[in-house]
Amino acid sequence: MNTSSQALENEMQEHKLLSNKLKQSQSTMDSIFNSAIPLCITGKDFEIIQANKAFYGILGHLTQSVDRPKCFESHPSDDCNSDSCTLSRILKGEKEVVSDMIKHDINGQEKTFIVTARPFLNAQKEVIGIVESFQDITERKLAEDAKVDLINELQNTVEQVNILSGMLPICASCKNIRDDKGYWNKIESYIRNHSKVKFSHGICPDCAQNLYPDLYNEAINNN
Repeated sequence: MNTSSQALENEMQEHKLLSNKLKQSQSTMDSIFNSAIPLCITGKDFEIIQANKAFYGILGHLTQSVDRPKCFESHPSDDCNSDSCTLSRILKGEKEVVSDMIKHDINGQEKTFIVTARPFLNAQKEVIGIVESFQDITERKLAEDAKVDLINELQNTVEQVNILSGMLPICASCKNIRDDKGYWNKIESYIRNHSKVKFSHGICPDCAQNLYPDLYNEAINNN
């Protein structure tokens, strides 16, 4: 009798120990799954099996109230319903699929994510779906776009600055300029055609004195 009682007690202890290990494992998995990174598990039938609060807080607000929503309803992309579909690629044997996705969040703001998908396995190590993580790179993307815009603006500025750079063949007498095709152009025409400069006309004091000496002297005396 004592032997049977001891065996039963040992079995109960082992069961309790195993139960505690399972609870600890479950607690650890819950802590990992409910991280700040949006995570989503999708089954073979394209239904979302499980998603964490971070996912629904940013991406799943349109389908949070729907029982087992489809992935292409919750976070659609250009790859949905095509051979490039992430789930289809994983089911065909790929071990990881990484792609970019643009999505409007609950506030209507456009967000850019790096989406990483890996196989979701059952106890028999069979692929039954995918696990996707969504890394928000919106600020980085905006910074990169701003950098590209700045580079383009600087390049355009440099091009404008360089428009009239270099050596220009100019006539020592009439001051006409010879272009790269060998034709001689009035200096005004050449500069107008090779820049955004616009001309207004006046007369300098030296020319005024040479061309209109009487008017020039009268103007000088009146001043």
